[in-house]
This record gives sequence, C-alpha cells and structure tokens, in this order.
Amino acid sequence: MRTVSSLESRLADVQAQIAKLDVDADVFDVIFEVYHLPVAYGSVLVEAVRRREWNEKLKTDSLTLAEEMAVFRDEEQRRRKKWVKSIGELVALPDDMTPSLEINMQGQGQEWPEVHRKEIELYIDALKARNDMSAIVEEVSQLYADLDKPTRQQKRRAKAFKQGSVIDMGRSSLLIRGDDMVRSLQDEKYKLEEKVKSSESRIRKLEDLLHRQTHIARPLSGNFSTDFPISPASPRPDPLSRRSSVSSRRMSSNQTAEDRSLVQRIVGLEADLATERETVQRLQKEARMERQSSTDRMQEAQSTKEDLIKNLESRQREFEDER
Repeated sequence: MRTVSSLESRLADVQAQIAKLDVDADVFDVIFEVYHLPVAYGSVLVEAVRRREWNEKLKTDSLTLAEEMAVFRDEEQRRRKKWVKSIGELVALPDDMTPSLEINMQGQGQEWPEVHRKEIELYIDALKARNDMSAIVEEVSQLYADLDKPTRQQKRRAKAFKQGSVIDMGRSSLLIRGDDMVRSLQDEKYKLEEKVKSSESRIRKLEDLLHRQTHIARPLSGNFSTDFPISPASPRPDPLSRRSSVSSRRMSSNQTAEDRSLVQRIVGLEADLATERETVQRLQKEARMERQSSTDRMQEAQSTKEDLIKNLESRQREFEDER
C-alpha cells in the first residue's frame, strides 16, 4: 500500500508538471515529420526507380510500335507500287505517299535522380543495422516489394495470355513485354506455393487424426500365454474404453464432410500404395525367377558345347589314328 500511495503521489506531480508545460503544437508536428523521414526517403527512392523503369519501358515499347508500323507501311508501299505497275498504263494516277506514323514522347518534366534497385537494398541494409528501426525497415521493405507487384492491366494481360483470350490480348499486344508476364507468373507461383503449404499442413493433421482413430478403433491382439486365466466378459463396460469411444465419437462428429472425404482419399491412396507394392514385389520375384532360368539355360548350353567339343576332339583323334 505504501508503494501504491507513493506512485500515485508521483503521478500527480508528473501530471501537474505536464499541465504546466508550454510547448508549441508545431514541435509535435516537427517530431512527427522527423520520425517519418526514413520512410519518406525510402518511398522517394522506390518512386524514382519506378518512374525510371516506366520511362524505359515506354521508350522501348514506343520503338517497338514504331518499328511494327514501319514494317506495315513498307509492306503497303510495296503493294501499291506493284498495283500501279500492273494497271498504271490504263489509268492515270497521281503520285501519293503512303501514310506513316510518328511517335513522340511528350510531357517530360523535371528529371528525377537516377536511382537503381541496388541503392534501395543498401538503404534497407543501413536501416537494419540500427536495432530500433524494425517497423521502418518492414515498411520500406514492403514498398520495395510492391515495386515488382503487377498492375491491374498487367494482371489482365497475363490472365489473357494464360487463358488464350485473343480479344483481350489484341487490345495491347504491342505493349506486352516478357517481364510483365514473369512478374505476374511469379505472383501466381507465390500464391500457389502458399496454397500447397496450407494443404500439406492440413494433410499432415488429417493423417495424424486418421492414425489416432485407427489406433483407437484397432482391437488389442497378441500372443498370450495359457498360464493366465481369461476373465469372462463383464456386462459393465470398462470406463477407459467408454471414455475412448466417447472421445472417438466426439472427434468423428467434429469432422466436416471435406475432412471425411480427405480421410477416405488417404485411405484409398494407402490401399493403392499397398497394391502397387505387392505388384512390384511380384514383378521382382518373376524377374528373379526369369534370371535364374536364363542362368540355368546358359549353363546347360555351355555344358552341351563342352560335350560337343570333346566329342569332336575324340573323333579327330580316332581319324588321325586310322589314317
């Protein structure tokens, strides 16, 4: 009680001192801005990288589009010349130029500093070196990870690419790049890996549950000696077995239909595995028997060959003796 009273008196003194403080509200705003400066600086770095990569992508796609349109123009120009050559003697036609397309980039404002991804990684490492900035490191790392996150149009193009939609692909087929596909596919791969991990964890839980149920439902068996008398069955059930049956019924009632189907599938897969093992053992046995039979036939052929050689040698000796 003495400690509580002393703490209350100190708290009252502190509250009185805080009330007497005359601090301008701008000071708290400055402290807030200083606290968020590392995140703001990291966000500026990420934005600079994003803008630089977007400008490079736009330039590359513009050059690709210009080259494609130049190919179309040359093809159309050759077709017109060929047509004029075939019919120009009968019809007087003026010389006309094939329309062309010129692409210019507009709206370029003040140049941003050239920042690369390596500089962002170095900045994150510098923040990690300080032990009291874990929240800032996490936020800046998330901003850096969002740099590779595909946009909505990129997701639509990648989805159309995977589903084979010609209409959705045709709207922006000239502006498709491989890295957009790679990023979207990496995002899909990450989601599928998470689903696989959750499914594997659920399968392990179901296997454990199946093992428990089979262990509970399996009757006790073994080779017992005849020296021990066998007690007759009691009309009253054992409390332990009654609790086990109640717990097993409770566990089975708590299972959902999906869990039961998965358990049945696991049991079926185990049966298939046992069948495959029996088939493999049977094939191995047949292979051993076939190999043994081949060895016996080879030995028999070798012995027959040796007998024939000995017979020929004896015939040759008899022939030489007669001669």
